[in-house]
Amino acid sequence: MIARIYSSENSILKFALEEIYNKINQDLFINSYDFIIFAINLNYPYEDINKDIKKIFKTNNYLAFNVQNSFNNTKIVNGVSALFIKFENKGKINLYTFYEEEIDNKFKDFLKEKKDNLNLIFSTYDVNLINKITNLEFDEEINLTGGVIPKIEDIGFIYLNEKIIKKGIVVLNFENVEYKNKVITGYIPMGPDSKINVAKDNKLYVVDYKDASLITNTMLKDLDNITDLWYAPILIKRENFYIPRTFKDIKENFYIEFFGNFKTNDNYIQMSFANKEILLKEDEKEAKKLKEELKNIELVFDFSCVAREYILKDKKIEEQYIFAKTLNAPLFGYFTFGEIQSIKNEIINFNQTTLLIGVREC
Repeated sequence: MIARIYSSENSILKFALEEIYNKINQDLFINSYDFIIFAINLNYPYEDINKDIKKIFKTNNYLAFNVQNSFNNTKIVNGVSALFIKFENKGKINLYTFYEEEIDNKFKDFLKEKKDNLNLIFSTYDVNLINKITNLEFDEEINLTGGVIPKIEDIGFIYLNEKIIKKGIVVLNFENVEYKNKVITGYIPMGPDSKINVAKDNKLYVVDYKDASLITNTMLKDLDNITDLWYAPILIKRENFYIPRTFKDIKENFYIEFFGNFKTNDNYIQMSFANKEILLKEDEKEAKKLKEELKNIELVFDFSCVAREYILKDKKIEEQYIFAKTLNAPLFGYFTFGEIQSIKNEIINFNQTTLLIGVREC
């Protein structure tokens, strides 16, 4: 597999796409391509995206979606990034679309059938849609990994072959590839476990038989904004791992709302903490593990939470630099509104993590 990423920050969509088209056609190492993935800034006119892509690139073999910022190797792009994939052996990408009403047995059967493949999910941001995906129950191990695209006001869509998906998911099914992935957190658990007494969907009501909002009221006493709590996400405790949850809103004397849901088998939470140095150290450690587990990586996907971007601030570019340098492969991705990863027979919506996926063609 040959993968190349080109980008443009031209403020006019047509010119940005033309600039990328000219760059790929001057690349001596890839003279054709089988599939293109576009990450397109939310500020471009969404009505023109399909039209301009088809007119300039003259293909139906593409997927596009909205982002705030995307990754082109070691650059963070505030414009358009495009990943061009050319298979050299038997590799293949199949594209599947599911709308909210199809997140049922149809989607479950699909994941069971494709359990041995890399299934890369791109989901629009909708709480009910994401909760529906993560509440599905499976009796066997499945494979699903990817991210939730950002949404600002009413914009944040997925685009393919003249369609605009405003509420749904797209899965890119990769055949005849090998892959390994890592869920990278880096948050240090702090303090005692707290018992979840009442939680539903994305809201936590009662913890240790007390109003959950008391936790944040104490923490926010000397802080200016709830985003300051992103340095200290709560961790949902599972048997062998933690699920970070990003604070979204507080209803005093009622609940705390998060950017991810709780399940009926979630019994305990714990507070946590991280800073720039802690997160970057974890990035390097996990990237090295990934390189040991999968040799000769040809492409890297990076789904990194916007809350992680907020914590890293001026060092946010260092995360992509660490990954690209360590794995020695093209790196494509974006800052997400949630990271979706299957673990055994369960689909989990993570917050404040980075999902790192290394891929090579068989």
